[in-house]
Amino acid sequence: MQTQKIFATVITLFAVGVLSAQQAYQITTTNDLRPPPKGSSFQVNIIRDSLPTGFSLMIQNPQKKKLQVQLSHSVFGVAADTTINTEQFARRYNLDEADDGIYIITVRNGKEKFKKQIEMNTVMKRNLVIH
Repeated sequence: MQTQKIFATVITLFAVGVLSAQQAYQITTTNDLRPPPKGSSFQVNIIRDSLPTGFSLMIQNPQKKKLQVQLSHSVFGVAADTTINTEQFARRYNLDEADDGIYIITVRNGKEKFKKQIEMNTVMKRNLVIH
């Protein structure tokens, strides 16, 4: 009888610990956020957001050339695709619901191309709480 009580208590503590202790959070890594060299007809800036999964993309296009702006996943393909021909462009991206992996930001107009990688990783944190 006492063995059954101990066994039931251990199972309950394990279930509560597993269900309440798993917490997922995501990490976004961006490398080399410097703009392209000054010889380019457009300038691109990537600024980290206050959220760990967000960033802002800002483009200065003084000649108002037609630019293709693309955010793509290295495995699943294009996630967002926009064409602009304005002097300034700003957009905030939130990858909170996005799949893990490497994302590539590409801005191009014919011969000129700007490319940066962003990596999204979900990290599981587990805690065991015994009361």
